Amino acid sequence: MIIKKLVVGVAAFAGVALSGGVAKANYVCSTFLVPGSSVGGSYGYVSVQIWSQHSCTGSYIGVYSLCSTGATSSSCSNDASYRFTSAAQAAEMARTLADATFAYYYTEVLTGTCIGGSAGCATLVNFTAF
Repeated sequence: MIIKKLVVGVAAFAGVALSGGVAKANYVCSTFLVPGSSVGGSYGYVSVQIWSQHSCTGSYIGVYSLCSTGATSSSCSNDASYRFTSAAQAAEMARTLADATFAYYYTEVLTGTCIGGSAGCATLVNFTAF
């Protein structure tokens, strides 16, 4: 069996940083791209909903926001290095997450500190395809 691991960084595909938590997430249920806004950032944000089993079944894990430069929402990572720096990066993440939805890729959402200081905001998304 060949295992292919895909690691997608949120902003400028910054390196993997495991200092935050890892959401107990298994599969992408849905995702959408919201164009530039004052809360999600200048280039918009990507929302992703995670469930414990594919096809939006099992247990609901949560919804995460992957934001861009200029974000002010408390749902966004406090670390600017995990934010999109272009609309093209945000669109690519949305496409990649949509692919993960249909391919049933096992998915982990790595989390860290949010704007405002709370915990649990997405920093990186890891996919594993078998």
